Amino acid sequence: MKGRITQLQRPHFGRDILIIATSISLAVFIAQHDLVARFMNTVGFLPVEAFIAGFFFTSLLTLAPAGVAFAEMAQAAPAMQLAAWGAAGAVIGDLLLFFFVRDAISDDVMALLRGSWLRKIKVLFKTPFLSWAVPVAGALVIASPLPDEVGLAMLGLSKTDLRFLILVSYAMNFLGILIIALAVHAG
Repeated sequence: MKGRITQLQRPHFGRDILIIATSISLAVFIAQHDLVARFMNTVGFLPVEAFIAGFFFTSLLTLAPAGVAFAEMAQAAPAMQLAAWGAAGAVIGDLLLFFFVRDAISDDVMALLRGSWLRKIKVLFKTPFLSWAVPVAGALVIASPLPDEVGLAMLGLSKTDLRFLILVSYAMNFLGILIIALAVHAG
């Protein structure tokens, strides 16, 4: 059965849409029930709170709730401290995603690009322009409100060095969290 995508190779678009919808619903629930404030009152120590929120700031399922948590924390915490501790947690989350999720995402991409498309993409990845453009685009995705899995997959496909990944993850998540905190302070 050449040319057919098996059940294991089929991309998980339906599942991904369900995960996004669940994440947004969870974020709304957290915001409506003031769960971040309750959690902060229980923990009471900004570095731990921000680190935990940063850890969850990386995944598709937990991105929206973590963003709500950072917005809540930013009302009472210095933006730079919040971003520094949150980015440290995000690095740990990104490393876990990088090692445990990147293969599944790469498999989905490869299932979509099988055959002649796959050969063309592989040739493109060997060009000097894409050898630096794909990691930069992956870093920008990590800094954006998009889930880090997409950026991590781009970094994984471009065979990014682990030290570079850690540096990019910290810097880009720091920037993303800082933007949230500064937006709360400005508003």
